[in-house]
Amino acid sequence: MLRRILALAVIAGLAAIPTTAAQANVDGLPSCGVRSFSSNGNYPAGRYLVGATVSCKQANNTLRIFLRGGGRLHMGTSMADTWTTVGRWRCGYSTASAGCTTRGGERLVAYLRR
Repeated sequence: MLRRILALAVIAGLAAIPTTAAQANVDGLPSCGVRSFSSNGNYPAGRYLVGATVSCKQANNTLRIFLRGGGRLHMGTSMADTWTTVGRWRCGYSTASAGCTTRGGERLVAYLRR
């Protein structure tokens, strides 16, 4: 019986390692965990794993505005040259991820989780 309990504890501990490691680091940034964002149809709504060099509150607010279509759109010659400004943030979107930067080097990223 004790052996079975210990085996279950080890399995449970191993299962938690990838989640803990993913939450501790998102693209080299401190993690804000997984957040849900709605959308205006331009970007996928869903659950995103968020990492940022700023507070999680600021990162979540910026991403919420951006993913809902807020901010000011700056059209380039292609989608690769197009970005959106949300306050002091310059944001862009690629396949299943969003990211924003400032001139001061602050960053935030969000990866869509399926």
